[in-house]
Amino acid sequence: MLGGEMLIEVFNPVFEEKDVHWAGRRATARELLAASFNNTGKKGYEVLRELLTHPDWTVRRAAALGIGFAMRKTANQETIEDLQQALERALRERKGGYDAFVINVEEALGLILQGRSDAIEIFKPYLETEDYDLAGGAIYGLSHAYRKTCDEEALSTLKKLIKESRRRFRDWWKWEEIIHHALMGIGLVCQGSQDYALLRIFKPYLERVGDDPLLLAATYASALVFEGTGNEYVLSLFKPLFWNLPEMKTVAAVSTYILFKDYGEEAISKLSRLIKYKIWGAYVTAAFGLGSALRGTGNQEAVEIIKRFLRSRSENARGLSGLALGDLYHKLGDEVYDELLEMAQNGKNEERGWAIYTMGMAYESTGREDILETIKSFRNPDSYDWFYGNPTNYAVCVAIGKLFKGSKNLKLVKREFGVPWETHYPIREFHIFGVADILADDMPYEYWRAVFYVNNQFEDVFYGDHIPLFLPEP
Repeated sequence: MLGGEMLIEVFNPVFEEKDVHWAGRRATARELLAASFNNTGKKGYEVLRELLTHPDWTVRRAAALGIGFAMRKTANQETIEDLQQALERALRERKGGYDAFVINVEEALGLILQGRSDAIEIFKPYLETEDYDLAGGAIYGLSHAYRKTCDEEALSTLKKLIKESRRRFRDWWKWEEIIHHALMGIGLVCQGSQDYALLRIFKPYLERVGDDPLLLAATYASALVFEGTGNEYVLSLFKPLFWNLPEMKTVAAVSTYILFKDYGEEAISKLSRLIKYKIWGAYVTAAFGLGSALRGTGNQEAVEIIKRFLRSRSENARGLSGLALGDLYHKLGDEVYDELLEMAQNGKNEERGWAIYTMGMAYESTGREDILETIKSFRNPDSYDWFYGNPTNYAVCVAIGKLFKGSKNLKLVKREFGVPWETHYPIREFHIFGVADILADDMPYEYWRAVFYVNNQFEDVFYGDHIPLFLPEP
């Protein structure tokens, strides 16, 4: 049985709950359910196609995107037609306004069409429509289909959309949405190309201020084009965001995570310079970049910098830098056990909780029962403090999920998480993350992280707009 099938059953109580306060939990479950079908192929597709007409909107969205994960680069006429029919049905039944299901279907089309030179022909009718919702989703679909190809026709189409959007769409929020998608689309199509000419397109939007979606899109696009290069000029373009709103500070951090992906030890000298700015946006940007550049190395110089941030007076610096600690110690296991145990037992502020989280990352997919008992020893069943400020249930649950990642151990899920949520505590997002990790077959690391950013643990300091950047690559 596929892990995704098991998740559908386990997550049913989440999808059935209509209380508005559960919106975040439903969204988290939706994104993780879709990703749980990654690389499952025809088997996953057969399960998900039945859910494209599910009465619940959240489940339909998960099914559509899940087909993209399952059938990536393996498009056949049947799959294409199923998604197109789902799209046409959604457009007929739409009652006006924004419909994210439409976008998820088009994203899925893009994923299954990766590698097809004729993919643009399928998206052209949607790109030419005056329905900005449909056109915006088609831009993402096109971008995923031609990701990392620098395809001339796809790039030309995206540039044209930026140029003509103000004329095509009278309402400012409509043309702004099209430009937003197109900027990020250029980043995806030309990901890693190091094409300086594209910065001429991005720079006018990088000069905008405040909580601006076009500034956000141009920042992400710049990072994508120079992914893994550690380019110092591009890094300098992110620095004004350190003094922007909290959500934009994290845009700089996520962009730096992309810019320094697998960059190596040279990242330390480049990113440690950001400490001089003495503002949490700079600290988190440095932390994200170091974790991405040196994932799984346990580099001690980088670790000491991250620990310094974990003792910062800034709550956001402490709360977000722990993610980088997990990156640095990823899959290191016994090599870092003593250090993590010391932090979990005696650390201050967020150090304790993040040490527990990191222990799960260090022992990912090992299924070590002795480590499970260590992690569980920090659980406080009588605590209502769900956050990492103390060694809490949040950190413990996520760590257990990582420890048993991909095991599909349903007995463990029922024992440790109270599934089907028959506990005296309400289901929270950390339960969802823990369960999804255990039951999912092959969830992409970066995608899990991207969803994790926008859970309630971090309140409202992240935009969800970054998630399409971390959909599976060709």
